[in-house]
Amino acid sequence: MANLSHETAAEYWFNFSDPTIYRVLMFLESVEDFTLDGEPNLEAALQELGNELEDMQNVNLDKVNKHDNFIRIVGNIKSSRGLYLLQMIDSAEPGSASKVLTHAEKNTLSPYDPAGVFLKRNIAFERLRLLSRVFSEYRLYQITRALEGDE
Repeated sequence: MANLSHETAAEYWFNFSDPTIYRVLMFLESVEDFTLDGEPNLEAALQELGNELEDMQNVNLDKVNKHDNFIRIVGNIKSSRGLYLLQMIDSAEPGSASKVLTHAEKNTLSPYDPAGVFLKRNIAFERLRLLSRVFSEYRLYQITRALEGDE
């Protein structure tokens, strides 16, 4: 069974090759008080989904036309968990995560519908990742040196 718990997702991102991803995700999750993580029905459904995802080669969201359901799920769980789920389907079928994002972009009617919330959260993640690089310790050091005339 694929373990879709929040703890497993956080551990996955903690050990990921880019350490900024984990820091950004933990920052995002510190303000995500609206997610349904821990709700018994959701946890049972995610455990069932993990069982279904065991045979990852058979995952094809196009064939079962479940992009909307996937977007609804990912939009209502912690960011690390949602991105972990996107990573899992993309590993099974490269390009799947992009298809989900494209589907959300084409089908959102407002920033408050499930697809809109999904997209806003993804954009926030990407922007925070970018900002963490722009304001990296090394770059700030370089700016300080330039301002002080050392460069």
